[in-house]
Amino acid sequence: MLGSQLDGIASNVQLATGPKGNAGGSYRFMGTSNSYIELPNSGGLDTMYSLTVVMWIYPEGPTDGPIFNYGTSTSNLWRVHFWIATGGNFFFRPADRQGNMYSSVTSPATSGQWHYVAVSYDYNTGVARLWIDGVEKGKETVGVFQLATDLNVRIGVKTGDARYFKGRVTGIQVYNVALNRDQIMAVKTRGEG
Repeated sequence: MLGSQLDGIASNVQLATGPKGNAGGSYRFMGTSNSYIELPNSGGLDTMYSLTVVMWIYPEGPTDGPIFNYGTSTSNLWRVHFWIATGGNFFFRPADRQGNMYSSVTSPATSGQWHYVAVSYDYNTGVARLWIDGVEKGKETVGVFQLATDLNVRIGVKTGDARYFKGRVTGIQVYNVALNRDQIMAVKTRGEG
């Protein structure tokens, strides 16, 4: 896992109940332009090659927006991003350092309940995957390239974009390898809230 405890900059988020029912076990995002957490990236989040991002997510309502987005504004070229997309789908799209985006991996997200979600990209195989509650829901061969993971990460908002994530998040973990199902399940209880 990269950077065991990163200091994020929070704006208009609230502590909320986590997936285990613990008060204060997650962060709630309001679905507004000023509700986000920014994770500074001085290299600790820059996986460059392979990547796995694991987290617990509780979507609220039909809104679409960034859950985990490298790059903080629309003035940045698109970077690796994981969103709730139009229609209420989890949406993961790898991008390279020149701003080229590749095929996305999507799967429906059920609002109003917790999901244990992982997205991964394997530099050795060029395959991107999306896992929901321990089940692989999507797989796409996107090619081999260096990932655009070099900028700060925003959760909830991408400045200049009118789409905002509404819901709760906890237990975010970032790895510089493409974890398999057993490995993803082995880290499930870290940060479960």
